[in-house]
Amino acid sequence: MRRSKRFAVAAGLSAAAVAGTAAAVPAASAAARTADAKVVPVQVTGDPAKRFNLVVMGDGYAAGDQAKFRAHLDRHLNDLWTLEPFKSYRAYINVYAVEITSPESG
Repeated sequence: MRRSKRFAVAAGLSAAAVAGTAAAVPAASAAARTADAKVVPVQVTGDPAKRFNLVVMGDGYAAGDQAKFRAHLDRHLNDLWTLEPFKSYRAYINVYAVEITSPESG
């Protein structure tokens, strides 16, 4: 199966911390993209200080592709919840999507 997008996953990081790690992107461009980042709760099971927090960023999703990013994320999470230990510990995992618009799709 060919993946149409790549996912970057980081546990327990804020949107700013995750978005600001793109070393190959010039600082001004990275700062502008970080300012446009929108954190969307996908699954919240409890206080983030007492949960494992999974933060997912889509790479290569333009402004018109954000709904596609969410659909891809939902599909991948449904697969993840069938695997151990995620299946048993799903009630202890918060999931957040960081929507950042890429300059071009792909």
